[in-house]
Amino acid sequence: ERHDISEYDEKLVRKYIKKIKVYEDRFSVTFKSEISVDIERAS
Repeated sequence: ERHDISEYDEKLVRKYIKKIKVYEDRFSVTFKSEISVDIERAS
């Protein structure tokens, strides 16, 4: 099941996300469950 995020929710971010690393070509999001997701930057 897919859900889109339509607005930023600070409370939700703090609840689920442990850290976000910003690289030149991508973002790396680590959740508190220790799952990491790399997201490529759009050109």
